[in-house]
Amino acid sequence: LTWDQALYAGKPASAASLKDMMSDHGNHYGYGWSVDVVDGRRLWSHGGGINGFHTFIGRYPDQKLTVIVLSNIAQAPVEKIASQLVHLNFSEPLTPKAKAGEVAHAGAEAALRRVIGEIAAGKLDYTKMTPALADIIRTHEAEVVQLFKGFGQIQSVTFLGRGENDIDLFAVKFEHAATRWTISLDAEGRIQQLRFNP
Repeated sequence: LTWDQALYAGKPASAASLKDMMSDHGNHYGYGWSVDVVDGRRLWSHGGGINGFHTFIGRYPDQKLTVIVLSNIAQAPVEKIASQLVHLNFSEPLTPKAKAGEVAHAGAEAALRRVIGEIAAGKLDYTKMTPALADIIRTHEAEVVQLFKGFGQIQSVTFLGRGENDIDLFAVKFEHAATRWTISLDAEGRIQQLRFNP
């Protein structure tokens, strides 16, 4: 936490360097950090895992809130745990619901179900994604496919509403895991944004 607090004071990186590092340079990614807006709050985050460990750090700079989850279980839902801790911190419900009359964009749920099936089978069809997203997913494919092995079959897919930039939010329940997904399609129906929190 000393490092985290030092960032607010312009150490070890200057304010200008920090701003550049945490700016979206494409696909919601800065220099080593995911850069996003979640539930109306700016979020800078990074996750990782290797050899049985799974970690996540989420920084909410406007609220000066940092959440760190460390697990020695590779399949632990660290991003979901972090998200729930944030909701608890702000006295918010843990599972958001769609606004009355709000529906997912045409084709979003079908595309989500298709790509989840492809991940589970270990055979992703990158032609159904934009080239930029395909490049990102290729670098994480083995890790994600491995993670999915313990999830089991899909039990339900629930539309939660639309988030920042009108992106669709879904809760997907598996036999052994509950996840949250964001997805958006381009004008040609290809997936252009895709993220999930295990």
